[in-house]
Amino acid sequence: EIGYLASSFNTMTSNLKNVIDRNSELIKKVYEARYLHKVSQYDALCSQIKPHFLYNTLESISYLSQMGENAKIKVMTQSLIGLLRMTVGDIRTTVTLQEELEGVKQYINIQNIRYGNTLKESIYSEPETEGCRILKLLLQPVVENAIIHGIAPLGSPGVIMIYARREE
Repeated sequence: EIGYLASSFNTMTSNLKNVIDRNSELIKKVYEARYLHKVSQYDALCSQIKPHFLYNTLESISYLSQMGENAKIKVMTQSLIGLLRMTVGDIRTTVTLQEELEGVKQYINIQNIRYGNTLKESIYSEPETEGCRILKLLLQPVVENAIIHGIAPLGSPGVIMIYARREE
């Protein structure tokens, strides 16, 4: 009877190990599928933002050149170059908060010229947050929405305020 119990126990633990291994494999597959889905959503967002924003910026530069606004053209093109380096020229999907905030400043520079210097920025990040890694272009769509849906309809100057701090 002890031999039978031992054999049954060994069979049960072997089956349990197989079940655990199968569950672990299924959990891993679900995680990978969710991760790939999030990456594809992020890539789709980036591909939607770039052309629309790029076309509008280039149209603004063209308009400014017709108006002889060389100083504004210089600021706008330098800001556009900075943004393109960060987005197109950098294959990383995550950046430091400091890098993301620099990209947001470049974006605001461009939009400020497009909207006739009606935008101000107030961006502050506590020093311990600047090295934190976040998704690239995480803040840009939020700032874009704030400008398009919050400030532009008012027809008056507005402030984009970003404050980063670390909790716990």
